[in-house]
Amino acid sequence: MALPMPSLNRMTKNQLRTQYKEVRQKFWSALSQPEQDHIAIQLATQALNYLSSLDLSDKTVGIYSATPQEAPTQDLITLLHQSGYKVLLPKISQNHGMDFCLYNPGDPLMSNDYGVLEPDSQTLQTPRVLIIPGIAFTLEGNRLGYGKGYYDRYLAKQNRQGHFPYKIGYGFDCQIAQALPTDLHDQIMDCIITQTRVSNVTPKA
Repeated sequence: MALPMPSLNRMTKNQLRTQYKEVRQKFWSALSQPEQDHIAIQLATQALNYLSSLDLSDKTVGIYSATPQEAPTQDLITLLHQSGYKVLLPKISQNHGMDFCLYNPGDPLMSNDYGVLEPDSQTLQTPRVLIIPGIAFTLEGNRLGYGKGYYDRYLAKQNRQGHFPYKIGYGFDCQIAQALPTDLHDQIMDCIITQTRVSNVTPKA
């Protein structure tokens, strides 16, 4: 169920980030390890089934390496490799930019300045589909990110170059909001996936 946002107009994005980070942390930390494992598989299965339903000639998927409090992605990364998808992971570049690099099982990963694991690779590729983390989402495709703008800038750059990756917001049910404040530069997701739902915002890719 989406959390009510009665004071949305009086809340800044940073206040909402704090609120939803707490909601997410309480939800995840209250689960036992088997419960966490079950939800991780639910998420991965939802996402893989959805990707399988898309008419993708280019099976290149960009996906994030999850931090401990984010919706986990390792099971999905494994399923993607097993299902013949090409997996890309984000890598922070110079001037606050971001690129996506090819990742194969067993490839070395290194921790960046934010403590996020990224590939030790220079093989840059453009994803056809992006699975994107966030702090909160709406079912209309709005996303509240971490405030650094990496995904918004990356997608704007790709759009200028004529590339329009299909954007999937990936999180827990507790991260669904009734409404979120937006700015002109904020990218709209094409689909939202949680452990219990797949919500299309735009027609399938």
